[in-house]
Amino acid sequence: MKKKQQLFKIYPVLSTPDILIRTRDSFKIINQDVFNYPFMSWPNGKPCDPINCYLIDISEQTTGKSLRTYASQLTHLVRFCGLHNYNFEDLDDDKLFRLSEHLQDEHSQINKTERARSNNTIINIISKILHFLFWYQDTYMLPTLTPLIGEKKFSPRINVKIKTNKNRYGDKTYTHRSQPETNSVNQKKPMSINKIEKIEALIEQLADDQLEANTIAKHKVEYIRTRRRIMIWLMKRTGLRPSEMLIIPIHENLNIIKNKKLIIPIKKRRRRTEPVRKFPLTLYDSLMFHKYLLSRKKFVEKLKINNPNYVPPESLFLSPIGKSITQSAIEKDFERIVKPCNFPDKQACFSMFRHRFITYEVVTHLREFMNSTGKTKAFMTNTDYISILKRVASKTGHACTDSLWHYIDLAWEEMNIWGDIDKAIIRLHSSDKLFEDMLDFKRDFANAKDDLNKEKLDTLIAKISEILEIAHENILEQ
Repeated sequence: MKKKQQLFKIYPVLSTPDILIRTRDSFKIINQDVFNYPFMSWPNGKPCDPINCYLIDISEQTTGKSLRTYASQLTHLVRFCGLHNYNFEDLDDDKLFRLSEHLQDEHSQINKTERARSNNTIINIISKILHFLFWYQDTYMLPTLTPLIGEKKFSPRINVKIKTNKNRYGDKTYTHRSQPETNSVNQKKPMSINKIEKIEALIEQLADDQLEANTIAKHKVEYIRTRRRIMIWLMKRTGLRPSEMLIIPIHENLNIIKNKKLIIPIKKRRRRTEPVRKFPLTLYDSLMFHKYLLSRKKFVEKLKINNPNYVPPESLFLSPIGKSITQSAIEKDFERIVKPCNFPDKQACFSMFRHRFITYEVVTHLREFMNSTGKTKAFMTNTDYISILKRVASKTGHACTDSLWHYIDLAWEEMNIWGDIDKAIIRLHSSDKLFEDMLDFKRDFANAKDDLNKEKLDTLIAKISEILEIAHENILEQ
């Protein structure tokens, strides 16, 4: 099957005129920089000006990654109109139904027995198309013409239903009859302790296997081990986004033991300079991060010995040759770690760590609020929940609480499972710390080259692991 032509090209930076300032004697133009801008073309290669203008117009409310997603969704409309010689104002209900049917009938280019996309994906594509068509109508079409899109009472060519969302932005949701039924999706649950410990143990095993095979230099193996460990630790302790993890500044966190705060830039907001949040840490957590910085410094010094001209980048994570790591590379590395674990439900991804962190934060703040006010679940109000979610948002980097509401339900579920939540959370974090200490102690002891004592240590660790396994069953009923 012939691969479809890509209709947009990503430009790292697009500078466009934004503001005109006039004075008595002159004028000044201030440009707007759009990063990672997807420039759209028709199938015949000519620029698709309406789509390009639309993407520029909405760029301030999106991130570069989101803008690319929108361009990918609108590609289906551009290809459909281009192949049938339609202008956007020629569209109507019938044509939108035909586009929807095509999206539903199309088969995967990799596996011809499977559909190219799910119903939920098609719903999102058509939703983005509807948003664009409203913008196109307001921007390009004369108000005296027959409406292109709108509610039934205005007799438009495309009849939609409009719902105003109850958030601080008052966003509108548009639906059309051509959208298929939604697919039921199993909601991701917070990452369990058992899964995290299997991942951490496998990181140690992979490093030991590489050292035993003697295929990679020891200093590289040791650094990759500590890099993977701190990657899991960061996701577990802070719930940050993978993109935020990669841009944590080294120089601003050198005094982390003294400050007991981790400086984390906040992604997901379109600004030239990312805002930061100061994430509070315990002394133990500060020592964990500092220990990684020492490991990174030792690795850099070794690279400089082998290459005197080497200049390390400012990025938190380094590749085996000392270069910065991209988000896709760190995600692939995580997949390599998780794959041998053979989790039956195949749900082990970065987002589940974030779900875990946010859920436990909501649980903690919810319980604290109930203890201080004497309220129970039956008497909790939306105002109470908003006050709780605002405190959680200050740690997670959310600009508002709208996208955190579903964690309230997850938190109640977790509280019903745990029962005495205060003791459970204390035991939970204590168990995490003990397991991390065990892994570190075992590695440090192995480097001491004392075989007899190492055998005794392995026996001791096996016994402690057995005790922990029983404790985990009592805490989380895994």
